[in-house]
Formats: sequence, structure tokens, C-alpha cells
Amino acid sequence: FDSCTSLTSISIPNVTSLDGSAFRRCTSLTSISMPSVTSIGASAFNYCSVLTSLTIPSTCTRIWAGALKCGSSTNRCTFTFEGTTPPSIETTTFNTSYINKIIVPAGCGETYKTATNWTTVADYIVEATE
Repeated sequence: FDSCTSLTSISIPNVTSLDGSAFRRCTSLTSISMPSVTSIGASAFNYCSVLTSLTIPSTCTRIWAGALKCGSSTNRCTFTFEGTTPPSIETTTFNTSYINKIIVPAGCGETYKTATNWTTVADYIVEATE
């Protein structure tokens, strides 16, 4: 789907791995459901400038470089992580200029903030209140 500018929404319930650049430059993508994903490839959501909310399921254990560089300076993205164990990330997985916040399960804030490579985004991490 790289550079598919007309794609606005997609549900991929039975996919466990998203390849690199899978949705890169999908500039109209506003909604995605991926409940079974275990790995998100490099640059998977890079340049998805109107994607302002992305939920990462508890099944996800690995997110590669640039994969979550979505949103923009005027459309900051909120990431919701459902897993109590932080997925493995790279220092360049996110674009901090485009992060609104990173929501993690209640009681897991410190676990995420101190995990390898998560310190670069620690200031954006908040615990879910529900």
C-alpha cells in the first residue's frame, strides 16, 4: 500500500507481520485495525500525515526504525500500547515532533520508560486511566 493516497481506512485482522513501508506515504489513512500484528517493519507508517491515533496490540513484540513516524506538526499522533511488556523498538522508531502522547497500560509507565530505546520518548508516555 506504499503511497496509496486514496486509502483512508483498513482492517487487517489476520496479519501478524507488516513489512517495511507497508503504509508509507498513505497520506489519507486515518484508521487502521491490526489486532494480530507481532512485528511492524521499518517505515511502515512513515509520512502518514493524517493518522492521529494508532493502537498497537499486546501481540506486538517488535517495531523497526521509522515505523511509527506518522502524524505531522499540526496532526500529532496518539499511540496506545495494549501490552504490559514494551515491544522492542529502535531509537528512531518515532518522530518525537509528531507525538501527542503514548498511552500504556496502567501500572506500566516505568516499565516502558526504562525499556531499551524507550528513554527517547519517555516524556510522552502516560498510563491509561481506565
